[in-house]
Amino acid sequence: MSLSSLRELRARLRGQDITLWAQDGKLRYAAPRGRLTAELRRILVERKLELLEDLAANGGDAQLRRPPIEPRASKGPAPLSFAQQRIWFMDQLSPGNAAFNVPRVFRLVGPLALDVLQAALDVVLERHAVLRTVYRVEGGEVRQIVRPGARLVVERREASGENREERIKDALATAKAFSDRPFDLAADLVLRALVLRVGPDEHMLVAVLHHIVSDNWAEWVFFRELGAAYNALVAGRPAELPALRVDYADFSAWQRAWMRGEVLDELLAYWRSRLSGAPLLLTLPFDRPRTSAPSNRGAVEPLSMSPELTAQIKRFATEHGVTPFMFLLAVLNVVLMRYTNEEDIVVGSPIANRSSTETEALVGVLINTLVLRADCSGNPPFREHLLRVRDMALAAYEYQDIPFESLVEALQPERTLSYHPLVQVMLVFHNTPAIALDLTGIEVQEHPLEHTSSKFDLCLSVEDAGSAFKGHVEYSVDLFDRAFALRFMGHYMTLLAGFLARPNARLWDLEMVTRDERAELIRMAQPGWS
Repeated sequence: MSLSSLRELRARLRGQDITLWAQDGKLRYAAPRGRLTAELRRILVERKLELLEDLAANGGDAQLRRPPIEPRASKGPAPLSFAQQRIWFMDQLSPGNAAFNVPRVFRLVGPLALDVLQAALDVVLERHAVLRTVYRVEGGEVRQIVRPGARLVVERREASGENREERIKDALATAKAFSDRPFDLAADLVLRALVLRVGPDEHMLVAVLHHIVSDNWAEWVFFRELGAAYNALVAGRPAELPALRVDYADFSAWQRAWMRGEVLDELLAYWRSRLSGAPLLLTLPFDRPRTSAPSNRGAVEPLSMSPELTAQIKRFATEHGVTPFMFLLAVLNVVLMRYTNEEDIVVGSPIANRSSTETEALVGVLINTLVLRADCSGNPPFREHLLRVRDMALAAYEYQDIPFESLVEALQPERTLSYHPLVQVMLVFHNTPAIALDLTGIEVQEHPLEHTSSKFDLCLSVEDAGSAFKGHVEYSVDLFDRAFALRFMGHYMTLLAGFLARPNARLWDLEMVTRDERAELIRMAQPGWS
């Protein structure tokens, strides 16, 4: 079931006053008498695991453990959220680093109304105070401070070149330089925008957010609202967006007030037990040794799966009582186990952490990192390993409210700039709506920029694009050459296909050597090879 259909199902249930939540790894519900039809019961049973994952990532309807988020009595300086605190700290350690810049480039073909675009941006900035916020130390603690009336002026430039091809090349180079320009969090707005004119009815829009106010969901909100405001204004209507009951600073203050005392103690008790004795560092086959001060430089290689393979994965997951994410994670665990010769594998995975209807509409960084520790001991059949991963993931979802930053602070692993604490490898399975900009009368196409940063050693990112999974592998160029990323993808896809065909094969039994590697080995074995 796609994200949109999951959301439609949950909206349909809420419309009939049927409430869902997760408890002890099980899907729970409450419904008025007669509302839960046989058809709805069947859907809940069939989609239980997908609903549990969605509830974990985005919050249950009942919110049994979470108090409601309320507007602050005072709109003065506010504390940072836990995620913001970590990002701010990393920015202070490495000032001038663009690793936390989040750029998007859109090619716009059609009669773009630049003044209307500026006005639409004004509407979104006025709506989301977090976009007009700076971060300064006051009384020994960093605070987020809103700049009332602050306005972002969209920069406008002409692309240069004798012909369209040259102008496109110049525009992309300008967009890259614009995207890599660092932010000063104490003084700058954490959003900048540039429009490059390529031709009479062709432009490029470059929008750069800082991660301290943005995650994937926040980008979706931002560009959806920018498009909605533009379309209303260009049609001569006022840009009327639904009122926000709370803002991001309200969330930050709420999170700080809630995540303490018994709530924090209960969460930490689980995670201390779960991660006791876990390896602090996953040592992969690096091409270069770690440095004491990594550059955060990164690169990506695209990954795609055919519609046929994607359908096979989804069918396999359903038949084995797991979700596609759990299957992809189980395969990743095996690859990492075989790379490291270790049976205790720790991987991180982000969750949206949009736990209420209020937070669904906010621009801001709410994303949290879940630490997923897999037990690969005993060389079990893949089918058994997959069920272990399922049970581990469901248990982790129950305790997913702990901010990753609080977990690191409590567990106190050795802190070093050389590597990320607790997790160095990430698996991202996108379950947020696709980011899109819809402008009336304009053909809009996103234009990817060259990827030049990486916050982790290795990150496998997969998106369910409907008929097929697609994604990429992001890797640290301080540690790996491109050849490693290509080998990793080959090994991952080889084992993935192998376990689909032979789910009872043990973890060490299947070959992960690719066809090209096997041909190279045969060539090297020939007489006279040197």
